[in-house]
Amino acid sequence: MNHDLASSLEFFVLLARHGNLSAVARMLDLTPPAATKRLAQLEARLGVRLVNRTTRSVSLTPEGETYLHYATRILADVREMEDAVSYTHLTLPTNREV
Repeated sequence: MNHDLASSLEFFVLLARHGNLSAVARMLDLTPPAATKRLAQLEARLGVRLVNRTTRSVSLTPEGETYLHYATRILADVREMEDAVSYTHLTLPTNREV
């Protein structure tokens, strides 16, 4: 999974969790227009609207709900994989004979 995809998934999960682009922008140290642009780019790439926007909040569309379901699962799987690899690294002997 490339870094941009992981970043997009994390951005969208935060947006769904907080329901507010300005809050997510602050969390990610972005300007509100940058967060709005990021969402627009994600929706354009997918060819669907993921959220319904009002002046103060967002709500997920059915496609957004589906995207959130998979994004959450994928991010959890990536974290689990990284934990497993890190754990394996910590338990390997440091001076293996070759």
